[in-house]
Amino acid sequence: MKSSILRSRGAFSLLVVVWLAAGCATMGPPDAVDVRTRMSNSVFLNLSDQTSKTVFVRVRDSSDTDGEAGEDLQAALRYRLQAEGYTVLSSPQAAYYVIQANVRYVGERDNADMGAVLGAGFGGAVLGTIVGGRNGTGIGLLAGLVAGSMAARDVTYVLVTDVQITENDANYDQFRTRVVSYAGQVNLEYGQAEPALVHEQASALAAIF
Repeated sequence: MKSSILRSRGAFSLLVVVWLAAGCATMGPPDAVDVRTRMSNSVFLNLSDQTSKTVFVRVRDSSDTDGEAGEDLQAALRYRLQAEGYTVLSSPQAAYYVIQANVRYVGERDNADMGAVLGAGFGGAVLGTIVGGRNGTGIGLLAGLVAGSMAARDVTYVLVTDVQITENDANYDQFRTRVVSYAGQVNLEYGQAEPALVHEQASALAAIF
């Protein structure tokens, strides 16, 4: 009986030590968010007439979210273009460049394949597996706490946007591309990922001009 009690106490102590160690590990400073952006095809504008540095920007959001990503991307892109010396106009007819974009998807993805998403191109399907929340069940309260604190996993969020740029010149040239940005980090939360994705994508689009 006594040996049985000692074994139980020993197992409990080991479980507590593991729980505390896991908790300390997850409480450390988070790793930097790794953000990458690719376009389905390159866009080369006619930049010979630098006197016409006017632009109209409109970003829609047809994803299954509340439209926040689209609004944030529009604001960030306008800001970046203004920093490049462009005047952002409220009328597409008055602007030399017209940027129209549609956020197709923003959220977490499992085994995200950048090649497949990019390969679908402008207006194509958004491929891949959408991931919901993952809630595990433990045996007993303490075991559940241990499992939860040790459940560190790589999380990837993706922002997929279709972009059309029109030059209001004699040829009325149009350029279309799909822009895909990925943000990855251990135990990454959407609130951390969305600003990084928006910033990276706005920077990539502004770099075209």
